[in-house]
Amino acid sequence: LVFTWVVARAAVGFRGPIGWVLENRVVVSMGMMSYAIYLFHPIVAKGVVRWLAVGWTYWPKVAMSAFVTISLAWLSWQFIETPARNLGRRFLYVKPNPPD
Repeated sequence: LVFTWVVARAAVGFRGPIGWVLENRVVVSMGMMSYAIYLFHPIVAKGVVRWLAVGWTYWPKVAMSAFVTISLAWLSWQFIETPARNLGRRFLYVKPNPPD
């Protein structure tokens, strides 16, 4: 029931403080990059941060991991995902004819 309510509210839009948070530019940008963040975070957390942050304590490693992950996701969004999405506009979609 909770998820049904969330989907129904999302369809018409959230208002009030929840709507303000969900429409915030930073939150919307993170949502647009969320798949790239999902893809890059294990690589960054296990590889890059261990190599770059040798001897660091926990929270600076978390901050470094978040910064590198979001930076890579932004680069991916700007230079891979957006051009690929725009490339689709160059092709004409022809609806297939239904079989007789």
